[in-house]
Amino acid sequence: MKTIFTLFSALGLFCAVPHMEAQETAQKTVKVRFRTFGWDSASSDLNYSQKNKDAKIEVFQDNRSVFYDYDGPAVISFYRIKAKPDGQIEHVVVARANLDGAGTWPLLIFAKNSPKSDEYTVVVFPDDLQGFPAGSYKFANFTNKTMTGSLGPERFRLEPRDIKLLTVRPSSDSTTLFAIVNMESGRKTVPVYTNNWAYQPMLRTLVFIMQSPETPSGVVARRIVESTEFPPEKPASGSPAAGEH
Repeated sequence: MKTIFTLFSALGLFCAVPHMEAQETAQKTVKVRFRTFGWDSASSDLNYSQKNKDAKIEVFQDNRSVFYDYDGPAVISFYRIKAKPDGQIEHVVVARANLDGAGTWPLLIFAKNSPKSDEYTVVVFPDDLQGFPAGSYKFANFTNKTMTGSLGPERFRLEPRDIKLLTVRPSSDSTTLFAIVNMESGRKTVPVYTNNWAYQPMLRTLVFIMQSPETPSGVVARRIVESTEFPPEKPASGSPAAGEH
């Protein structure tokens, strides 16, 4: 999964923030409730500025965090608070994210720039219930390969760096949906993922498809399932994830 760091940096999609883009949107402001998601990493010492005060966040590995309120510039900075040798406090910025156009509940995916780096690339992913409702399935193809597959009776095709939202129900005599993801490789179809998913109407499922040197196909699919049993106008902090498979 180490290739995801360079992949995120190269995409320019899902609101990953290059330096020039951060400059262009510096004057815009947003008001959002965001959550974090740690891509194979976690942190409990990051902060951001909310109403001119330090606000601490937590980044959980492979899981969504609680909701955090933010009202300020569209490009948000995350920093660590450190003491200089002379006792003065400094803010050391380790990540930035562009929240402009990311909806009211963006999900901020933190990935370390390298295993030993203190800095992060942040991918911003729209995550509100209006665009990603209960009972739906969102597939995001982070690779440079075309994916095909099916979920229950519905077939789909994902071009490189494409996102697709599916709303599928099992047949009346079943409570599961069989999921298949394949990669197109020349004239061949290479299996990436197969599993039988239990269906519950209050759950929503996010599937990341990304390159990985650790699998025979060179691609891996990661599924994150979340309960949506919280009022849309006032999301409960720490809404539980139902699992990952």
